[in-house]
Amino acid sequence: MQSYLVKFGILGVQDFIAEAARLRDIAAGSAAVTFLMGNLLEDQAITPILPGRPGAGARPVVSNVATLRVEAVSDVGLRAIMGGLRDKLKETCRGRVSGEGLAEILDLVWTAVPATEDYKQGFENLQRLFDQRKLTRTFSPSAGMDAKERCTVCAKRPAVEAQDARLSVPMLGAHERLCTLCRARRHKFSGKLGDLLEEKYPSTAHLAAWRPLEDRRQDIAKLAGDADAIVHEVEDYLLGFDVAQALEERLTGNVVAAELKRTIAKEASGYYAVIFADGDEMGKWLGGGKGIPEKSNLETFQRDLVKSMRDFDTALRAAATEVSAQVVYAGGDDALIFAPLENAITFVKKLKAAFEKTIGALGPTVSMSLTVAHAGFPLREVLSAGRTGLESLAKTAGGRDALAIQVVKSTGALEGCVYPWKVGDEALLETCDDFASTLTAGENEPGLSKAFVYDLLENLDAFYREDSALRSKEMLETEMRRLWRRHASALPVNAKTISQLGGLAAGKHRRKEGLPSLTNFRGFLRASVFFARKREGGGE
Repeated sequence: MQSYLVKFGILGVQDFIAEAARLRDIAAGSAAVTFLMGNLLEDQAITPILPGRPGAGARPVVSNVATLRVEAVSDVGLRAIMGGLRDKLKETCRGRVSGEGLAEILDLVWTAVPATEDYKQGFENLQRLFDQRKLTRTFSPSAGMDAKERCTVCAKRPAVEAQDARLSVPMLGAHERLCTLCRARRHKFSGKLGDLLEEKYPSTAHLAAWRPLEDRRQDIAKLAGDADAIVHEVEDYLLGFDVAQALEERLTGNVVAAELKRTIAKEASGYYAVIFADGDEMGKWLGGGKGIPEKSNLETFQRDLVKSMRDFDTALRAAATEVSAQVVYAGGDDALIFAPLENAITFVKKLKAAFEKTIGALGPTVSMSLTVAHAGFPLREVLSAGRTGLESLAKTAGGRDALAIQVVKSTGALEGCVYPWKVGDEALLETCDDFASTLTAGENEPGLSKAFVYDLLENLDAFYREDSALRSKEMLETEMRRLWRRHASALPVNAKTISQLGGLAAGKHRRKEGLPSLTNFRGFLRASVFFARKREGGGE
């Protein structure tokens, strides 16, 4: 028998997950891929190395690629085993996930090298071959198709009318016409696949109204049959629909319900948060390129990393439950989570701590993007902004081991900043939380008015040189103390907060291509105003 190192991947995954118009659609796509990959890794003809085979009853923690050890009598036998895996993928798509639509889109590619005593060199060769082998597949619109015949979600493939018993009808909008692939995300999943996805996944509008809905949970429950109407009308309001007339029709005679709906909608911030997290240079860590602990070897180190990824997944999900955040996927060292705006900074703190105690304990660092968006803004564009924040800001401009904070305004304009997790002697998230908590809703409330931020922004350019370097940290802090006294109500100047802001204003990037200090600090100030909404509600 010959031993082989094999790396395989499921292609077409990114398009399948990303082409979604609802939060649940994205979660369903991610759950389906996790199920498919976990199902393949349970095959007894292979021995998974990365990410490893899930234990009995354990939730699979996988991405769309895996490294295996396979025993075969020859190259022909290896091809037969991998061909069997590909057939298994197609059959599972058809029989347990979505039918022919997904089976036609997803495919399995693989490369292999003979296993030798030099595992590290074999792993490097395998990675190089796989990078050359894998292809990027994108979807193409169907030619000669009228716009009315296209899927209303992806606008690329023809809509189908065929009914499917697995389709959850309440999840299909009145004016939606879906293609076979987009219908796959609306199926009523059951069994193992159903365990990976909650049927009642919240909408972004629900997250944007989380605080007032949570505060009035008992009041809503008392309305019995009108309870669902209350929640749905609030969500529609935040999504920008004119529902005043519909409200009167659906809640005729129930003055209490109508008033409760108006109160909740008024108090809702209208905004939610999207968090992307990704381990830095994990390919190098997994390949031993970033160093291996003494008295260890690459294969042992990889097993330790896999265990730490499972521990991170467990800690991540526990943290999400504590703050009512929704985990869309957690693929080992990377994750996508949606959270109420009120809890976003708290959750990122917990997420960073969870990474440090698990994967980070072995050396890797993590970069994240925290993107705030209005519930009525297209979800695809919000996700695109979040990915850009992670890759272009946190990992590139920020030099990795950093956090990008962004706000997608209702106009589509994007404002943000990126800083390392620690700025000077201060933890970045503590600074964010302290300052946002200090800002208050109005002049008459104890705290700092947001006019402090607006006045500071108006004259901020004067404190920076043409090369965007801060002229004098002391001068800026003096101006901030003056503005504080002007815009604070019954709140003495907080020397710690002033010092924290001064540190951010003078902050420099590790890399030359980072954002200019002025642009970065301006982005931080504008984002802080949005995080202060957790105390006041209202629109932009």
